[in-house]
Amino acid sequence: MSAGKAPIGLLADLTDEQLASVPGTGSIRFSDGRRTLEQVIEAVIAHQATHLNMLRRAVS
Repeated sequence: MSAGKAPIGLLADLTDEQLASVPGTGSIRFSDGRRTLEQVIEAVIAHQATHLNMLRRAVS
């Protein structure tokens, strides 16, 4: 868990311009060449939340 703190901290430093940029297709797993970086980050967070919920259900 502690390994994830550093990359998450980097998100706070992204500029509006960076968040509005469109990563190239395949440059990031969730990038399709049309979504902005902000949308890609939101998709990654939603994906991880789904995994976390599955883990919670598995251990409860």
